[in-house]
Amino acid sequence: MRKKLQVLLITFSIVVCNAYGQSYVTALGLRAGTELGVTMQQRLFRTNTLEGIATTNRYRWQVQTLLEHHKRFIGKRFNYYIGIGPHYGNEKGYGNY
Repeated sequence: MRKKLQVLLITFSIVVCNAYGQSYVTALGLRAGTELGVTMQQRLFRTNTLEGIATTNRYRWQVQTLLEHHKRFIGKRFNYYIGIGPHYGNEKGYGNY
């Protein structure tokens, strides 16, 4: 049952991502892997977005804010971006960085 639920969630995530691509004004997502967190991205202008990322695991936490500039690469829905922004965090045993 659990494996079927995982396959269903992954399939649904892929379908939703493909259906909507990068047509958004505000996007909110979860991050999972070696760290858990959230990300939020807000379109400011046609080619600029502001993204906030907060992640944590048992050894550290960190937050980033990125101002991103998007450029078309291949077609309307496939692009690349460059960005800049501050990063702040704390690692157990090392302190703030």
